Amino acid sequence: MTGPLDEIAQDAALPTFEVFARFCAEAPSAAEAQATVVRMLAVSDDRPSDVVLERQERPGAWMVVARFVVVSIEAHTAVVGVSETLAELLPDEVWAGDQLA
Repeated sequence: MTGPLDEIAQDAALPTFEVFARFCAEAPSAAEAQATVVRMLAVSDDRPSDVVLERQERPGAWMVVARFVVVSIEAHTAVVGVSETLAELLPDEVWAGDQLA
């Protein structure tokens, strides 16, 4: 037996957001900096969908950005969730990208 609330629940879907986290990685090369961030994030509860080199910050230091795809009620909540999950890894910045769905 189903009722009106069951129909509403079946129609409800949470939106999906991109959330980015930027890390400064000390390494002799861009490839090693990217690999360092990938290894660091491997122990995290949230797995990134992509990790890319952004730029060289200074000699021996590289900015690397990880992209997460998060289902959440809103962008701010998605950012807070990723920030809390990554808190021990100390990202330099976490921000919301586009709403994907």
